[in-house]
Amino acid sequence: MSRRAAWAALGGLGADVALLQEAGRPDPQWTDAVSGGVGGRVWWKVKARRTLDMLAIGFTGDLAAPTTLVLAFPGDVDDGQPVTAGSTTALSKAVGRSLQPLLHPTGESFERTFAWGSAGPTRVTVVAPFVVEVEADASAAEGVLRHAVRLHRARPDLDPAEAT
Repeated sequence: MSRRAAWAALGGLGADVALLQEAGRPDPQWTDAVSGGVGGRVWWKVKARRTLDMLAIGFTGDLAAPTTLVLAFPGDVDDGQPVTAGSTTALSKAVGRSLQPLLHPTGESFERTFAWGSAGPTRVTVVAPFVVEVEADASAAEGVLRHAVRLHRARPDLDPAEAT
């Protein structure tokens, strides 16, 4: 079935619908749908999301109430240390409390600026790495998370040295 026929089957969207690959994106999962007709064009950005295993290497906030996890891609190391790739979205208090048994601070910390326009650097408490499963969009590539990711679950059953 052609794309146009598939779109038409989804609700009779008709001949004014085109499914386009967004130019300049290396990931083919990014698509935009354009609908022409009365009122002009309407754009829908469809983001492909996937879950992947990452290493939690630190947290922001207090040990009793962490606000985000700082993440690294497994195997991405520099001088024997995991390379910071990004962070999770804000953790709810309940989720933060549930992660507390997995947070083993090393005694080290560093500062990192997390977003454009943020007030300044945020202190990150470094922890012994543990595996978490996160939900990321297609921008998770080349060792950097362009957007914060959603924590799906902690994976204490996986050895951080064997995570892929």
